[in-house]
Amino acid sequence: MKTDYINLDGLIVKALIIEREDKGIPCENCGKDKFNHPDIVREIDEDWCLDCNDVAMDMSEEEYNAWCLNLASTGKIVCIVRKG
Repeated sequence: MKTDYINLDGLIVKALIIEREDKGIPCENCGKDKFNHPDIVREIDEDWCLDCNDVAMDMSEEEYNAWCLNLASTGKIVCIVRKG
């Protein structure tokens, strides 16, 4: 597991890169793997994965995009990429 900057739809953002052998812990809400890193921001619940947190925030697409841009501008992780 490491962080790196990637091109996401034309924007350079910080991502958490997960390798095949990296093991997460189950999300308390959906059961999928959840990964932790100090640069991940979870607004709703620290025990939930990013997808569950994003849905629970109940933002419009414009609000969500602005929130992600703000995170990116402060060097926070915007997405998780699984390799392999």
